[in-house]
Amino acid sequence: VVFHKLVEFVLVFVGLKLYTNLMTREAFGEFNLALVAAGLLGDMTIMPMAHTYYRSLGRTDAEGTARSAGIALLRWYCVVTVGVAVTAAMFTIPLSGWLDIGRWTVLAVGLLFLTNRWRALGIEVLDMRRQRRACALQNLGFLAATTALTAIIFNIWDGSAVSALTAYALAGGLFAWTGTRPLVRDILSQPAGQASDIMRRVATFGAPYGALLVCQWVQSFSERYIVGIQLDLDAVGGYVAAYQVCGIPYMLLSAVVNGLGVPIAYERARVVSDPKQVWAADEVLLVGIGAYLVLGAAAIPVYAFWGDSLMRLLTSETFVLSGSVIVCLALARYIQCLGQLLQSFFAVHQRMGASLGFRALGGLLVIPVCWFAVEWYGVTGAACGVLVSGAIYTLLVCLCPGGCLDLLRGVRRDLRRAAEGTPLVR
Repeated sequence: VVFHKLVEFVLVFVGLKLYTNLMTREAFGEFNLALVAAGLLGDMTIMPMAHTYYRSLGRTDAEGTARSAGIALLRWYCVVTVGVAVTAAMFTIPLSGWLDIGRWTVLAVGLLFLTNRWRALGIEVLDMRRQRRACALQNLGFLAATTALTAIIFNIWDGSAVSALTAYALAGGLFAWTGTRPLVRDILSQPAGQASDIMRRVATFGAPYGALLVCQWVQSFSERYIVGIQLDLDAVGGYVAAYQVCGIPYMLLSAVVNGLGVPIAYERARVVSDPKQVWAADEVLLVGIGAYLVLGAAAIPVYAFWGDSLMRLLTSETFVLSGSVIVCLALARYIQCLGQLLQSFFAVHQRMGASLGFRALGGLLVIPVCWFAVEWYGVTGAACGVLVSGAIYTLLVCLCPGGCLDLLRGVRRDLRRAAEGTPLVR
């Protein structure tokens, strides 16, 4: 897991170096906004079905519904991805004109959505089945292919957002074929079995999960659209490059903590009504978060003293922002990733309703804070807005009733009652 994440981050920032040296800030801003818009579309249309299927993998095998559930998944993917691609092709010119972006950008987003969603399906199923080596090879191969194809297309064509999106889509298509084909073959080889109730589970589990992802997307990406609306795509390009560079240690640390700690926590807390099991899981999460807090804090002085040098090293001179913006973004990313790690407590305690509530609150908070901050202070305001809204959100997640400290106090109280032989109250 650690090796996979380290190499992934190296390849991501090799790609960032390529983009920021061969694209203008305006083109890079357009490319990034298109990429995260495709992510939002996937959260709303694909992820409710996908995560319902992932959660049901063990259950479908036991119930004999693996084939029918898998066919329902494949049918959903076909309808949604092809539908989005066809719609994008039909309306790319009017939509691009209305949004004031490249003529074929919407078409490129549709192709990217089609190929990348199938690619992600293959990787995510490998991850759910803990086939770590195959998962790493697929993901790292895709990132390397994207970088290589981007360099080729930029040299043949131009450094536009459409070129970058097309390279991304082509690499996604290549690894969609290699990664998803074994899954399709496995689904079709299953015996007929019984009919699956996966569509009912989509309504009860997938739809709320999709709403959670949308709230998380708003919390993570809405400020760059506010920058684009109030300023321009050039400002978006500079802001996004700094945002990515300032997130390096925090994204890496949180990915490692999640990859190593969360599976162990889930394994320990098999029975959520048993406080011993839940506390054993909480201890794993607390150790991971403690390590994140210490190591992440040590990275802040690096950005304070050498942030502009890091920006030049990983991007180019035209993307370097002021030192105050870089430090502010580093603090914001530190707090953002901490807030994401704290969400694991809700999953372990199976309090997803509370998780959705906090995420919705965070999404509602970030928009007005960043809107006025950008209006008053420009790109500096975007960085400050993300920092302030992230800090408020993290405090709410920790201290509010139903938050992380409340969950920890509750399980400790249940442990004392269990030791005293007192019935648990829930």
